[in-house]
Amino acid sequence: MATITGRAHSRQAIEQRIWPRLVAKQPRNHELHQLTTKALVEQRQMPIWVIQLNHQACGWLHLRHPWYCADNPRALALGYRLLPQYWGQGIASAAVKYWLQQTTLMLADSELYADTLATNAASQAVLRNNHFVPWRSFCYSADYLPALSASQRTAEIFNWRQ
Repeated sequence: MATITGRAHSRQAIEQRIWPRLVAKQPRNHELHQLTTKALVEQRQMPIWVIQLNHQACGWLHLRHPWYCADNPRALALGYRLLPQYWGQGIASAAVKYWLQQTTLMLADSELYADTLATNAASQAVLRNNHFVPWRSFCYSADYLPALSASQRTAEIFNWRQ
């Protein structure tokens, strides 16, 4: 388990520094993992989970406090990433489903959100398949995503419905 700062990292930093640390810090005990996750959320530190396929790390899930719900202390945003060679195989949907099953009771007092670029139909399908419903849209700033046009920076926020 590792915590994240919520700031963006370069691809090089993720590949050389962050990813190796995540793989090395995987939780070994499920009960301890749940208790640690709950404590981290209560302390407003955000946990991260490594997704494995056949004992090979292929992505991660993480929680953060979403800026678009800054006035709601109960709001949490789920994020996930997969390495490109694992896209389109149902791994993200299965990982999100499993994560929701394992953490639903632990985070029962929270409101869960997720956001994705409007052009990312695959990620939106992952959310819809796991009972997330569209909530609202927004546009990232050009400073945050300078390589994308305004239409490409448009994002959808989803809210989870149990």
